[in-house]
Amino acid sequence: MAHEIKDVLLHLTRRGLILNDTNSKSRLGPLGIGIMRNLYQEWRRSVSILGGKAYNVLELQPALIDDRDRLLNNSNSLLNSWNLDRNDITSMVNPIRMMNPTLPFVIIRCMNSMSCNESFSASLRFFCEPKESQLLYHSWKKERTTWWRKLSINRPGRFILEEDGLDDNKTLNSARIILSYNNYKEVVEDISYSKESNEIENNICSADTYHTITCSSHIDKGVLAYLIDAYQSRQSLDAHDTNQREYKSLKLHPRLAPIKAAVMMSDVNRIHILELAGYLTKKLNSAEIFTWMESSQSMEESYKKHDEMGTLFCIVVDDDTIKYGDVKIRHRDTGLQEQIHLIDVKLCIERDLQNSYQHTLPPDLLHL
Repeated sequence: MAHEIKDVLLHLTRRGLILNDTNSKSRLGPLGIGIMRNLYQEWRRSVSILGGKAYNVLELQPALIDDRDRLLNNSNSLLNSWNLDRNDITSMVNPIRMMNPTLPFVIIRCMNSMSCNESFSASLRFFCEPKESQLLYHSWKKERTTWWRKLSINRPGRFILEEDGLDDNKTLNSARIILSYNNYKEVVEDISYSKESNEIENNICSADTYHTITCSSHIDKGVLAYLIDAYQSRQSLDAHDTNQREYKSLKLHPRLAPIKAAVMMSDVNRIHILELAGYLTKKLNSAEIFTWMESSQSMEESYKKHDEMGTLFCIVVDDDTIKYGDVKIRHRDTGLQEQIHLIDVKLCIERDLQNSYQHTLPPDLLHL
């Protein structure tokens, strides 16, 4: 079901995923920042493998760019940042040469806009042999589009590849990955292939000839794209009457969800419930399952709130937990509840998360 962008943004603002901005630009709220952190971690894991092969990756110190437009709109933003911060990059040449990187290898760098801290871009420069460069470029375009689609649960086909082809000098080939939603389009990644080089690159790469592939991923725009893609709204019957009410949720990919589990206490004034909830929260957070603890007077309202925030699991600690050690655990995507022992919660969530991470695309979306 298609929704107006303004309605989606209104919902995201109401739940604190994005913030109202006087300049009419969407800025990320605390939960949005959590999604951005998760998205970058996924990006970082993905860029060292191309065509099933692993490559050496060198990471440079993050850069601050004072020009937001140059950061967001230039597909060659990694090279652009080198020119803006030439002294800093030049000081890294010798340490990189000491690593003796042989083709192919990857250099990555993150960039933040000084004028807007939420403007966050992650870029890489892939150095490769000229004879392999075009094949690697086409493989990269396919794999990057597939990567963006795999993190979309609802409509992976909304992420599409647009190509510009060669420039007039036939030395630069460029493309971009965009989210297409109704009449709304957002560029989430720019990709280019170049046969040219510059002085800094020549000092870094010991090979006499090489070609480069540049990839600039707009992580902050990617967060907004996934939030728009994840938004769902449907009409459902109220449990207590026959009136239809609108039910909203954010079906974010488990790897992107800012809160993996919410531990909800039926009575915060009871010390045993508070202690058990604290124990469970600590255990899950220690396993890197980001968990939020809160008290709740109405479980239905709490479920609704966390569905709208994209929380994967809601866990209820109540009298049954004190008497028998059992908790109720509810899954966001199915709405089903099960009762399990407190000791088994961590294993249960880890198993469900692992299964959801195996999400694969339909065959027609794997072939571009």
